[in-house]
Amino acid sequence: MPIQRSKYASTLTPEQVAEIRAAPLPTRHADLARRYGVAATTIARIRHGLTWPEERPTEVRVLVPAAAVAGLERAARRAGVTPAELLARSAVRAADGCGATEPGTGRAGPRINGQPERR
Repeated sequence: MPIQRSKYASTLTPEQVAEIRAAPLPTRHADLARRYGVAATTIARIRHGLTWPEERPTEVRVLVPAAAVAGLERAARRAGVTPAELLARSAVRAADGCGATEPGTGRAGPRINGQPERR
């Protein structure tokens, strides 16, 4: 289920959401719902992080085997860029369709089972 936060029809304020999250766990959703004038499912969705998502850091750290790091560094040296730039380029190509290009266009095209889509 996607995380969402309504911009237009919010009954609760960010301060109230913080209070709901800070409520002790034995507190029933129905009791909090009555207190804030919303449905119990709204309280449950807030507590489970499905609505009103908390700010999370955007940095992601991944453990990578040393051999993979060495290969990345070699590829970056060959390309004349830093490893971070090489990863950024790879991410853009992956988002555009796994880095595959359409014949004659140089643009990434959709792929089905590893083969370009026929038009």
